[in-house]
Amino acid sequence: MMLNRSEYVTIGKYILCNLLVLILPGSIGHKVGVDNPGHMLPLGSHRPPESPGVDILPSAPHPQQFYQNYVRGSRPFLIKGHAKDMPAFKLWNDNYLKSKYGHLSVDVEQGKKENRSKSLWTMPLKEFLNQYNDSDIYMVNSLPKEMMGDVWIIKSLLCGGFLDNLMDAVSWFSSGGTKSVFHFDALDNINCLIDGTKQLFLVPKSYAEDLEFNIAGSFSNVDVDHVDMVKFPQFADLPWYSVSMVAGDCLYIPYRWAHQVRSAGRNLAINIWFAHQHTFDDEDCERKGELPEFAPLSDFEVTEAYDAQMRGELLHFVDMRGGVLKESDIPVGVDFFGAGEEELKAVFNFMDIDRDGMVTKEEIQDIDREAFKEILEALEDADATEWQGEEEGGGGGGGGGK
Repeated sequence: MMLNRSEYVTIGKYILCNLLVLILPGSIGHKVGVDNPGHMLPLGSHRPPESPGVDILPSAPHPQQFYQNYVRGSRPFLIKGHAKDMPAFKLWNDNYLKSKYGHLSVDVEQGKKENRSKSLWTMPLKEFLNQYNDSDIYMVNSLPKEMMGDVWIIKSLLCGGFLDNLMDAVSWFSSGGTKSVFHFDALDNINCLIDGTKQLFLVPKSYAEDLEFNIAGSFSNVDVDHVDMVKFPQFADLPWYSVSMVAGDCLYIPYRWAHQVRSAGRNLAINIWFAHQHTFDDEDCERKGELPEFAPLSDFEVTEAYDAQMRGELLHFVDMRGGVLKESDIPVGVDFFGAGEEELKAVFNFMDIDRDGMVTKEEIQDIDREAFKEILEALEDADATEWQGEEEGGGGGGGGGK
């Protein structure tokens, strides 16, 4: 299907601006009042965590098991001590990092309690290492290629298509005491802790979809230290899981599981983000045969596969609508991030390949990858400030506290 440049921009806006804002809130039973357990206390004070907790595995599952049980099953897991064999775990003390990588530029944010209204700034890694123990700063940085050889990808990602959809590898580094906002990621995430401890408050995707999140950043405005149950009554009955990580542990956080992270001690973690997959390539695993427990990240391309993320978000949206999106589900007669009725109809027609007035998951799977790339290129050419300024609370830091 041939579209003009402005239509590609509109499609990109529509997909990237969180399609779930079109879905009505869910039905968690809310109790409202200052007498609620947990009122004005930290997240998790309202009720005990779910028991049993997340799966604790002795080793990384094979990619087929990982996909079926955890990606499709939307279940987190923790592997105790799994990162201890990584070069980064053995080597990344301050002296080593300073001597080998100190010249590299890294992104840093101010404030260990995350505030996404603040921006990042750049400094040499050596300068950060000289300051971080005595400053309220936090390094949140996409891993430079020079450092990727020290980081390994676990077996679970080594076949089945995951390697084609690697989005980012991010290092999180502080002297401890960091607190993230309560947020979700529209990506899957494997987080390995190199040093320190982390405590996570995790909410399953099915419950997280009942909560209010900032459209621009997929995060909640709730104060994670003082939850106002009157202002945020959805938290009164919210089921949650507790995860405690120590150095060497690796945690899988599934797509759209909301979470809040608190870190202690010299704290250094690496997370691998990859686009959520709705299919699995069995033939890829057959070709590769027996897999090693790890492989160096430097052996692969971190592609920023936003086309795969777009497809995944559309599939999620259609799934939330019962597997079929009808034209009546598209808001018309309204201004949606600068897109009017005719533009939104063009978006629907782009997805409705067989022109039957309905969009199915199969149709979204059939949208050519090059078409998604056209959307991305159009977005890059467009003046993004026009629609970013309309998002509530847009901009800011890198999503700290991982």
